[in-house]
Amino acid sequence: MTEQDDEGARRMAANDTDMPGFERFEYVGEGRFELVVNHAGTLEADRGVGFPNTRGGLRNDNYLRLERLDDGTIEISSPEIPAQNLAQHEELPFEPVGTVRITPAPTDRVLDHNADRAPAMLDRAYVWNVDS
Repeated sequence: MTEQDDEGARRMAANDTDMPGFERFEYVGEGRFELVVNHAGTLEADRGVGFPNTRGGLRNDNYLRLERLDDGTIEISSPEIPAQNLAQHEELPFEPVGTVRITPAPTDRVLDHNADRAPAMLDRAYVWNVDS
């Protein structure tokens, strides 16, 4: 990355640290960020939430969407990436990678998942490894 890219990444992290649920958003260098989003609450019927909730609600630019379906099931999904964003992704000088961790409450029952790692003895999180 150029020095200009590096500075732009620092500014982006500094500007977005106050978004809802953001506990930490820090540029750690070499095109890498550490992002921790934490949100707890009750998901009401006919309402959804997106993370990092950059535009509110279930807009397509959120990384994750949580939605309560008519049968009471909660669906966690990631929207399709628009073609323009995919083209921008291809031009990045690095490959985006990371993990997504979702920890349901002890009383929640998971019916189905496609996580790369299901909960272990001491860690109740479902973990997805995100790469290009």
